[in-house]
Amino acid sequence: DALGRMKVWADTNDQFLIYKINNGAHNNLPDFVFKTSAEMLDLIAELDTDGPEDHPLTGQTVYFDGIAKRVISHHSLGLWLFHPVLKGMVRLASMDVSTESALNIELFFNILNEALQERLQRTGYKFNPRTLMCDELAGNHLAMKRVFGEAFATQRVISCQWHYLQDARRKSKVLPSEIREQFLRECNAAVHSVTIEDYSKYVEFMENIISMLPHMESWVNWWHARRSHIFPPFRGMGYSGVNLAEMGNSSWKRPKPISLVQACRDDSATMVQQVEEMSLIFDTQEARPKGRGPDMKKTEKKRSCLLYTSDAADD
Repeated sequence: DALGRMKVWADTNDQFLIYKINNGAHNNLPDFVFKTSAEMLDLIAELDTDGPEDHPLTGQTVYFDGIAKRVISHHSLGLWLFHPVLKGMVRLASMDVSTESALNIELFFNILNEALQERLQRTGYKFNPRTLMCDELAGNHLAMKRVFGEAFATQRVISCQWHYLQDARRKSKVLPSEIREQFLRECNAAVHSVTIEDYSKYVEFMENIISMLPHMESWVNWWHARRSHIFPPFRGMGYSGVNLAEMGNSSWKRPKPISLVQACRDDSATMVQQVEEMSLIFDTQEARPKGRGPDMKKTEKKRSCLLYTSDAADD
Protein backbone atom coordinates (compact mmCIF):
# COMPACT_ATOMS: atom_id res chain seq x y z
CA ASP A 1 0.00 0.00 0.00
CA ALA A 2 1.00 3.68 0.00
CA LEU A 3 2.65 3.56 3.43
CA GLY A 4 4.63 0.48 2.47
CA ARG A 5 5.90 2.09 -0.72
CA MET A 6 6.82 5.24 1.15
CA LYS A 7 8.83 3.22 3.68
CA VAL A 8 10.70 1.32 0.96
CA TRP A 9 11.93 4.54 -0.61
CA ALA A 10 12.68 6.23 2.72
CA ASP A 11 14.70 3.19 3.85
CA THR A 12 17.17 3.68 1.02
CA ASN A 13 18.37 6.82 2.80
CA ASP A 14 17.36 6.47 6.45
CA GLN A 15 15.69 3.36 7.81
CA PHE A 16 14.47 5.32 10.85
CA LEU A 17 12.41 7.96 9.03
CA ILE A 18 9.52 5.51 8.90
CA TYR A 19 10.84 3.00 11.39
CA LYS A 20 7.85 0.80 12.17
CA ILE A 21 4.45 0.31 10.56
CA ASN A 22 1.85 -2.05 11.97
CA ASN A 23 -1.50 -3.19 10.63
CA GLY A 24 -3.49 -4.26 13.66
CA ALA A 25 -5.59 -6.63 11.58
CA HIS A 26 -2.62 -9.01 11.47
CA ASN A 27 -1.70 -9.15 15.17
CA ASN A 28 -2.72 -8.07 18.67
CA LEU A 29 -1.04 -4.66 18.41
CA PRO A 30 -2.85 -1.47 17.34
CA ASP A 31 -2.40 0.24 14.00
CA PHE A 32 0.60 2.55 14.31
CA VAL A 33 3.38 4.32 12.44
CA PHE A 34 6.55 5.24 14.37
CA LYS A 35 8.87 7.90 12.90
CA THR A 36 12.23 9.40 13.84
CA SER A 37 15.61 9.73 12.07
CA ALA A 38 19.19 8.57 12.52
CA GLU A 39 20.26 12.09 13.47
CA MET A 40 17.46 12.49 16.01
CA LEU A 41 18.44 9.19 17.61
CA ASP A 42 22.00 10.47 17.87
CA LEU A 43 20.62 13.60 19.48
CA ILE A 44 18.63 11.54 21.98
CA ALA A 45 21.80 9.63 22.89
CA GLU A 46 23.55 12.95 23.56
CA LEU A 47 20.79 13.77 26.08
CA ASP A 48 21.86 10.81 28.24
CA THR A 49 22.06 11.95 31.85
CA ASP A 50 25.25 9.91 32.26
CA GLY A 51 26.95 11.86 29.48
CA PRO A 52 29.68 14.48 29.97
CA GLU A 53 28.54 17.40 32.11
CA ASP A 54 30.08 19.95 29.74
CA HIS A 55 27.97 18.75 26.80
CA PRO A 56 25.23 21.32 26.00
CA LEU A 57 22.53 18.61 25.86
CA THR A 58 23.39 16.63 29.00
CA GLY A 59 20.63 17.19 31.52
CA GLN A 60 18.20 18.91 29.14
CA THR A 61 14.52 18.23 29.78
CA VAL A 62 12.56 16.36 27.11
CA TYR A 63 8.83 16.81 26.63
CA PHE A 64 6.16 14.25 25.76
CA ASP A 65 2.53 14.75 24.79
CA GLY A 66 -0.20 13.53 22.49
CA ILE A 67 -2.72 15.27 20.27
CA ALA A 68 -6.04 14.02 18.91
CA LYS A 69 -7.75 14.80 15.60
CA ARG A 70 -4.56 15.50 13.69
CA VAL A 71 -4.75 12.16 11.87
CA ILE A 72 -8.02 10.49 10.93
CA SER A 73 -9.02 7.99 13.67
CA HIS A 74 -5.60 8.29 15.37
CA HIS A 75 -3.74 10.13 18.11
CA SER A 76 -0.28 11.56 17.44
CA LEU A 77 2.30 11.07 20.21
CA GLY A 78 5.41 13.23 20.16
CA LEU A 79 8.73 13.47 22.00
CA TRP A 80 10.23 16.96 21.87
CA LEU A 81 13.32 18.90 22.93
CA PHE A 82 13.85 22.63 23.31
CA HIS A 83 17.34 22.77 21.82
CA PRO A 84 19.55 25.24 23.74
CA VAL A 85 21.64 26.06 20.66
CA LEU A 86 18.87 26.17 18.07
CA LYS A 87 16.59 28.08 20.50
CA GLY A 88 13.56 26.20 19.26
CA MET A 89 11.58 22.99 19.51
CA VAL A 90 12.93 19.83 17.86
CA ARG A 91 10.74 16.77 17.28
CA LEU A 92 12.77 13.73 18.31
CA ALA A 93 10.23 11.01 17.50
CA SER A 94 6.53 10.59 16.84
CA MET A 95 3.94 7.86 16.51
CA ASP A 96 0.42 7.86 15.11
CA VAL A 97 -1.65 5.30 16.97
CA SER A 98 -5.30 4.52 17.71
CA THR A 99 -5.50 5.91 21.28
CA GLU A 100 -3.36 7.67 23.88
CA SER A 101 -3.56 4.75 26.31
CA ALA A 102 -0.97 3.46 28.78
CA LEU A 103 -0.33 0.43 26.54
CA ASN A 104 0.25 2.59 23.47
CA ILE A 105 2.50 5.04 25.33
CA GLU A 106 4.44 2.02 26.60
CA LEU A 107 4.65 0.80 23.00
CA PHE A 108 6.01 4.21 21.91
CA PHE A 109 8.91 4.09 24.37
CA ASN A 110 9.65 0.42 23.75
CA ILE A 111 9.97 1.13 20.02
CA LEU A 112 12.12 4.19 20.78
CA ASN A 113 14.45 2.01 22.86
CA GLU A 114 14.59 -0.55 20.06
CA ALA A 115 15.51 2.16 17.54
CA LEU A 116 18.21 3.54 19.84
CA GLN A 117 19.74 0.10 20.33
CA GLU A 118 19.79 -0.46 16.56
CA ARG A 119 21.25 2.96 15.77
CA LEU A 120 23.87 2.94 18.53
CA GLN A 121 24.61 -0.79 18.26
CA ARG A 122 24.20 -1.06 22.04
CA THR A 123 22.14 -4.04 23.17
CA GLY A 124 19.85 -3.19 26.08
CA TYR A 125 20.34 0.58 25.85
CA LYS A 126 17.36 2.67 26.97
CA PHE A 127 16.34 6.28 26.60
CA ASN A 128 17.99 7.95 29.59
CA PRO A 129 17.15 11.66 30.00
CA ARG A 130 17.69 13.44 33.28
CA THR A 131 14.11 14.76 33.26
CA LEU A 132 10.98 14.10 31.20
CA MET A 133 7.93 16.36 31.38
CA CYS A 134 4.48 15.07 30.51
CA ASP A 135 0.89 15.71 31.60
CA GLU A 136 -0.73 14.07 34.62
CA LEU A 137 -2.43 11.51 32.39
CA ALA A 138 -2.46 8.28 34.37
CA GLY A 139 -1.29 6.36 31.32
CA ASN A 140 1.88 8.44 31.06
CA HIS A 141 3.17 7.53 34.50
CA LEU A 142 2.07 3.91 34.29
CA ALA A 143 3.86 3.50 30.96
CA MET A 144 7.06 5.14 32.27
CA LYS A 145 7.04 2.79 35.23
CA ARG A 146 6.61 -0.28 33.03
CA VAL A 147 9.31 0.68 30.55
CA PHE A 148 11.91 2.46 32.70
CA GLY A 149 11.16 1.32 36.25
CA GLU A 150 9.83 2.81 39.47
CA ALA A 151 12.83 5.06 40.14
CA PHE A 152 12.60 6.73 36.74
CA ALA A 153 8.84 7.26 37.02
CA THR A 154 9.01 8.78 40.50
CA GLN A 155 12.29 10.71 40.34
CA ARG A 156 12.66 11.91 36.75
CA VAL A 157 9.12 12.48 35.46
CA ILE A 158 7.64 15.92 36.17
CA SER A 159 4.42 17.64 35.14
CA CYS A 160 3.05 20.90 33.85
CA GLN A 161 2.44 23.55 36.53
CA TRP A 162 0.10 25.44 34.19
CA HIS A 163 -2.33 22.51 34.20
CA TYR A 164 -2.31 22.51 38.00
CA LEU A 165 -3.16 26.23 38.06
CA GLN A 166 -5.81 25.71 35.39
CA ASP A 167 -7.38 23.01 37.55
CA ALA A 168 -7.18 25.31 40.58
CA ARG A 169 -9.06 28.02 38.69
CA ARG A 170 -11.78 25.52 37.80
CA LYS A 171 -11.99 24.33 41.41
CA SER A 172 -12.16 27.87 42.77
CA LYS A 173 -15.56 28.33 41.10
CA VAL A 174 -17.17 25.98 43.65
CA LEU A 175 -15.67 27.86 46.62
CA PRO A 176 -17.38 30.66 48.57
CA SER A 177 -16.56 34.01 46.98
CA GLU A 178 -14.87 35.33 50.14
CA ILE A 179 -12.05 32.74 50.00
CA ARG A 180 -11.79 32.26 46.23
CA GLU A 181 -9.10 34.88 45.64
CA GLN A 182 -6.94 33.73 48.53
CA PHE A 183 -7.24 30.14 47.36
CA LEU A 184 -5.85 31.09 43.96
CA ARG A 185 -3.06 33.17 45.55
CA GLU A 186 -1.97 30.22 47.69
CA CYS A 187 -2.01 27.85 44.70
CA ASN A 188 0.10 30.30 42.71
CA ALA A 189 2.50 30.73 45.63
CA ALA A 190 2.89 26.94 45.86
CA VAL A 191 4.21 26.63 42.29
CA HIS A 192 6.71 29.40 43.06
CA SER A 193 7.73 28.01 46.46
CA VAL A 194 11.44 27.50 47.06
CA THR A 195 11.66 25.71 50.39
CA ILE A 196 9.70 23.03 52.23
CA GLU A 197 8.69 25.75 54.68
CA ASP A 198 7.14 27.75 51.83
CA TYR A 199 5.18 24.72 50.69
CA SER A 200 4.10 24.00 54.29
CA LYS A 201 2.25 27.33 54.35
CA TYR A 202 0.24 26.16 51.36
CA VAL A 203 -0.49 22.83 53.10
CA GLU A 204 -1.62 24.64 56.22
CA PHE A 205 -3.99 26.83 54.23
CA MET A 206 -5.43 23.81 52.42
CA GLU A 207 -5.97 21.99 55.72
CA ASN A 208 -8.03 24.96 56.89
CA ILE A 209 -10.01 24.85 53.66
CA ILE A 210 -10.74 21.15 54.20
CA SER A 211 -11.91 21.79 57.75
CA MET A 212 -14.48 24.26 56.38
CA LEU A 213 -15.25 22.43 53.13
CA PRO A 214 -14.71 18.65 53.46
CA HIS A 215 -15.50 18.08 49.77
CA MET A 216 -12.14 19.73 48.95
CA GLU A 217 -10.14 16.96 50.61
CA SER A 218 -9.92 14.66 47.58
CA TRP A 219 -8.73 17.49 45.29
CA VAL A 220 -6.09 18.69 47.76
CA ASN A 221 -4.84 15.16 48.45
CA TRP A 222 -4.69 14.28 44.73
CA TRP A 223 -2.30 17.14 43.98
CA HIS A 224 -0.34 16.72 47.21
CA ALA A 225 0.36 13.09 46.28
CA ARG A 226 1.92 14.44 43.06
CA ARG A 227 3.98 17.18 44.72
CA SER A 228 7.25 15.75 43.33
CA HIS A 229 5.88 16.36 39.82
CA ILE A 230 4.68 19.94 40.34
CA PHE A 231 6.17 21.91 43.24
CA PRO A 232 9.82 23.16 43.16
CA PRO A 233 10.88 22.08 46.68
CA PHE A 234 10.23 18.47 45.61
CA ARG A 235 10.79 18.35 41.84
CA GLY A 236 13.72 20.78 41.78
CA MET A 237 14.28 24.28 40.49
CA GLY A 238 14.82 25.67 37.02
CA TYR A 239 12.28 23.66 35.04
CA SER A 240 9.71 25.08 32.65
CA GLY A 241 6.31 25.70 34.17
CA VAL A 242 4.58 24.39 31.05
CA ASN A 243 4.92 21.27 28.94
CA LEU A 244 6.73 22.69 25.91
CA ALA A 245 5.42 19.79 23.84
CA GLU A 246 2.33 21.99 23.54
CA MET A 247 4.41 24.29 21.34
CA GLY A 248 5.32 21.34 19.17
CA ASN A 249 1.70 20.23 19.02
CA SER A 250 0.73 23.58 17.54
CA SER A 251 2.85 22.79 14.47
CA TRP A 252 0.76 19.65 13.99
CA LYS A 253 -2.65 21.32 13.95
CA ARG A 254 -4.57 21.27 10.67
CA PRO A 255 -7.99 22.62 9.64
CA LYS A 256 -9.18 19.02 9.40
CA PRO A 257 -7.67 15.57 10.12
CA ILE A 258 -5.24 14.20 7.56
CA SER A 259 -4.53 10.65 6.42
CA LEU A 260 -1.79 8.43 7.81
CA VAL A 261 0.03 8.74 4.48
CA GLN A 262 -0.04 12.53 4.58
CA ALA A 263 1.08 12.55 8.22
CA CYS A 264 3.92 10.19 7.38
CA ARG A 265 5.01 12.42 4.50
CA ASP A 266 4.83 15.60 6.62
CA ASP A 267 6.68 14.09 9.59
CA SER A 268 9.45 12.60 7.48
CA ALA A 269 9.96 15.91 5.70
CA THR A 270 10.09 17.67 9.08
CA MET A 271 12.82 15.30 10.25
CA VAL A 272 14.93 16.10 7.19
CA GLN A 273 14.31 19.82 7.52
CA GLN A 274 15.35 19.79 11.17
CA VAL A 275 18.66 18.19 10.26
CA GLU A 276 19.27 20.76 7.53
CA GLU A 277 18.60 23.59 9.97
CA MET A 278 20.99 22.07 12.50
CA SER A 279 23.65 21.73 9.82
CA LEU A 280 23.33 25.37 8.77
CA ILE A 281 23.67 26.60 12.35
CA PHE A 282 26.36 24.24 13.60
CA ASP A 283 28.50 24.53 10.47
CA THR A 284 28.80 28.29 11.06
CA GLN A 285 29.95 27.91 14.66
CA GLU A 286 33.57 27.59 15.70
CA ALA A 287 32.82 25.08 18.45
CA ARG A 288 30.52 22.30 17.32
CA PRO A 289 28.77 20.22 20.03
CA LYS A 290 30.34 16.83 20.67
CA GLY A 291 28.87 13.77 19.01
CA ARG A 292 27.81 13.00 15.47
CA GLY A 293 26.21 15.92 13.69
CA PRO A 294 24.11 16.09 10.53
CA ASP A 295 25.76 15.96 7.13
CA MET A 296 24.41 18.30 4.43
CA LYS A 297 25.04 15.90 1.53
CA LYS A 298 23.13 13.15 3.30
CA THR A 299 20.20 15.41 4.18
CA GLU A 300 19.95 16.66 0.60
CA LYS A 301 19.83 13.05 -0.57
CA LYS A 302 17.08 12.30 1.96
CA ARG A 303 15.06 15.32 0.84
CA SER A 304 15.24 14.14 -2.79
CA CYS A 305 14.16 10.68 -1.68
CA LEU A 306 11.16 12.07 0.18
CA LEU A 307 10.03 14.10 -2.80
CA TYR A 308 10.16 10.98 -4.96
CA THR A 309 8.43 8.98 -2.25
CA SER A 310 5.60 11.51 -2.05
CA ASP A 311 4.98 11.14 -5.78
CA ALA A 312 5.06 7.34 -5.50
CA ALA A 313 2.56 7.36 -2.62
CA ASP A 314 0.14 9.45 -4.68
CA ASP A 315 0.19 7.07 -7.64
